[in-house]
Amino acid sequence: MNDNTDVDNIDVLIMGGGLAGLTLALQLRQSDPDLTISVVDRALRPVPQAAHKVGEALAETAALYLSRILGLHDLLEQRHVRKMGLRFFTPADAALGSAPWQRLESGPRNFLAQRTYMVDRGSLENDLWDLCANAGIAMASETRVTDLRIRPDESSHEVEVLDGSGNLRRMSASWLIDATGRAGTLKRRLGLEASVDHNVNAVWSRVSGLVRVDDFPRHARDEPVRGERWVARQPAMDRWRSTTHLTGPGYWVWIIPLRTDATSIGLVFDPRLVSSHEVQRLPAFLDWLSRHEPLLAMELKHRQILDWHGLKHLAFGAQRVFSAERWATTGEAGVFLDPLYSPGSDYIAISNLSIGALIRMERAGDSRFANWVEELNRIYLSTFSNALAVWNDHYATLGSPVWAAKAAWDTLVYFTVICPAFLNGVYTNPEVNEQVADIMRRFNEVSHEAQAIFRELRDEHAKGEADQEAALPDFVDLGSPVLLTASRELDAQLSPADLRERLEFNVGALQQVVSDLRSAKSWQEGVAAVLASDVHVTGRAASAEAQLT
Repeated sequence: MNDNTDVDNIDVLIMGGGLAGLTLALQLRQSDPDLTISVVDRALRPVPQAAHKVGEALAETAALYLSRILGLHDLLEQRHVRKMGLRFFTPADAALGSAPWQRLESGPRNFLAQRTYMVDRGSLENDLWDLCANAGIAMASETRVTDLRIRPDESSHEVEVLDGSGNLRRMSASWLIDATGRAGTLKRRLGLEASVDHNVNAVWSRVSGLVRVDDFPRHARDEPVRGERWVARQPAMDRWRSTTHLTGPGYWVWIIPLRTDATSIGLVFDPRLVSSHEVQRLPAFLDWLSRHEPLLAMELKHRQILDWHGLKHLAFGAQRVFSAERWATTGEAGVFLDPLYSPGSDYIAISNLSIGALIRMERAGDSRFANWVEELNRIYLSTFSNALAVWNDHYATLGSPVWAAKAAWDTLVYFTVICPAFLNGVYTNPEVNEQVADIMRRFNEVSHEAQAIFRELRDEHAKGEADQEAALPDFVDLGSPVLLTASRELDAQLSPADLRERLEFNVGALQQVVSDLRSAKSWQEGVAAVLASDVHVTGRAASAEAQLT
C-alpha cells in the first residue's frame, strides 16, 4: 500500500460498476441519503451499446427489484423491450426437422401479468451510472484497484486505486463491496473460491437488426398445416418479444432482441455433449449453426457481427459472500450457476437487499448484526446450492420433449414459491426466513424429487419406452390460466402469517403434482399434471388438455 497518496474517507466503496454494483449504489443512496458512497470501475464510460455484456433477460424477481424497489419502471418501459416470458423450441420428433414450426413450442400466447424485460446491458448500465452520479455518488471510471487491505479491527478498510491518467489514490472505507464480476477480487484475495458440480460453456455475439423468430416460417411453404397452426397460435406474430431458446441435445441457443436495433445471439452448452472446439471461434460457431440451427444461420448471413465473446466453466460458488468484517460480494463476484432462466439478476437483487440490511444494522449498532451476517450468508449460499438441481444433468433434457414438462414445472414453482418468498423477505430477512424455514426445506425436497423425475422421463423417452403411440402436440402454453394467475399474484405483499399460509398451501399442491408426475407414463402426462395443479391463487386452471395442443 502506497502511503504517499491522498486519502478519501467514505462509508461504502463499491468495486465494480456493472449491473450489480450500480444497482446497489442506487439502492443504498435511496435508503440512506447521508451515506457517502463511491463506485470505481475499470471500464471507460459510457460503455458501448449492443456490444457489451450478456445477461439481457430479466426474470420477474429482478424486474420487480429494478422497477418497484429502485423506481426504474419508466426507464425500463421506454428504453428496453417488454418481454413475453420464455419460449422454447424443443425437438419433438427427429424426422420432422429443425425449423421452429416443426418443433414442440413451449411459451405463452400473450404477455404475462408481471412486466419483465429484455435489456441492452450497455444502455442500462450507462443510464444507471448517470443516475448514481446525479444522486451524489462519487463515480470513477477507467479506475482499477491495485491493492487493498481488510482491517476488521479498525474503523475502515484501505484500497489503492489507479485512474486512467496514472494517478494513485488511497481510499478509506467503512464497508468494502466487491462487484467486480467474474474477477472476484475479494473472493480470490481471501481464498474463498468454491467449485460447483455443474459445467457449461457459452459463446455469444450481438448482431445488427432484429432477428424475429416469427419471420422464420417464410421458409415453410411445403408445410402449410403446421405453418397455419403456427400463425393461429399467435396471429400478431410477436413471439420475438419472448426470450427465445432453440434447444437440442446438450445445448440451447438464445435470441434476445434489444431496443437498440440489435439482437443478442448466444449458445450455452454442456462440453460433454457439444465439443468446445466446434464453436469456440466465430467462423466455427456459424458453421455449427448452419448444421444445427440452419434457419437462424440463414438470418445471420447478411448481418453485421458487432462483437464476439466466450466463457468456459460458467458455474462457480463461494465459501462466503457476507462478512461481519464489513465486506460483502454481490453478483458474479460471489456465485453463478447457469444463464438458463436468467437467475443472475435475481441473485443480484437478493444479495443487494441483504447487503443494504447489514450496512444499516452495523451503522446503527444493532445487536443482531453478527447473527444476521451468518444467517444471511447461510440463506444465500444454501439457496444457491439447492437451485443447482434445476440445471444439473439437464442439458441432455434440452434435446427431449420432456423439457416442455420441466419448463412448465420450473415456471410454476418460480411463480408460486420463489417470487413470493423473495418479495416477502424470506431470502433477505432471517426472522421471516425462520418462520417458514420448515416449509422451504420441504419445498427443496419436493423440487429435487421433481427434477429427478424429469431425468427419468427423459431417459425413458430416449430408450423408446414411452410416447411411441402418442400424438405429438405442437404447443404447450406457458401462459396457461394457472400460470397466468400465479404471475398476477406473485408480487402480493403478505403478512408473515399469510405468507406462511400461502407457501404451505402451494408446497402441498406441488407435492401433489410430484405424485402425479411419479405416475406419469409420458412427458405429455407430465405437462398435464403441472398445468392442472391447484396452487393457492384466485383463479383455477382450465382443463390441462386445452393447454397442450
